[in-house]
Amino acid sequence: MSNQNTRRKKHKLTPESQFRCTLDQCSKSKELSAAITLYESSSNPTLTLNNLNSLLYICSEALSNSNTRQSADFGFKLFHNHSNENLKPNEATLTAVARLAAANGDGDYAFDLAKSVTKQCAAPKLRTFTPALNCFCGAGAADRAYEVEEHVVSEGPQMERALPAVNS
Repeated sequence: MSNQNTRRKKHKLTPESQFRCTLDQCSKSKELSAAITLYESSSNPTLTLNNLNSLLYICSEALSNSNTRQSADFGFKLFHNHSNENLKPNEATLTAVARLAAANGDGDYAFDLAKSVTKQCAAPKLRTFTPALNCFCGAGAADRAYEVEEHVVSEGPQMERALPAVNS
């Protein structure tokens, strides 16, 4: 047992694993400023999809605070800077960016991102369309909200059953 403890003490975390460990702490505590500092102080800003999704999650969670502008700006910067790194966005990636777009009042972009899930990855989830739907409803754009609803219903029975919960 003591030999095993000795090996653990000698094993240092790689910069990548240290980054991930700190990012996990930021994600658990939803600390946007700490996540931004971590990212900007990183010597290697290339991200894995998992790390990008964690950062975007933190940004989308910060939208409920007064950090909307900072959160959206940082999230869009991440998404655009790292979309050229052979990272294929998944449903979680596109949903987080759609939340940022909706927070900026850009329901059209949120809806475009939601529709792109089917082309870029797998089957979309209802949560993918919620930002666009909420944005259009909040802006009084009923025609656009119905367009989102029609698209969701056409995507399949799983999403169709959950839709009334969003509209109630």
